[in-house]
Amino acid sequence: RYKFKAKDYVDDTSPHTPNLQAQKKDAQRIIRHMIEVWKLPAPDLIISIVGSEKPFEMAQRIRNEFQ
Repeated sequence: RYKFKAKDYVDDTSPHTPNLQAQKKDAQRIIRHMIEVWKLPAPDLIISIVGSEKPFEMAQRIRNEFQ
C-alpha cells in the first residue's frame, strides 16, 4: 500500500489554495456522515477532484490500487 504524505496531496504553496482549515473541516463532515448516517467504516483515503467539467479518466492500474 502507498503511504501518502501531506505534500503528496495538498499544494499549500499555490495562491489559489483554499483555506486548509476549511478543507479539513469539510473532510471531517464527510467522514462523520459516512460513519453515522451510512454506517460505513472510516475511509483510509478521500479523493476530491475539483476544477473541470469534463469527465475524469483514471488509468485502470491506479483505479485498481484504490479498490
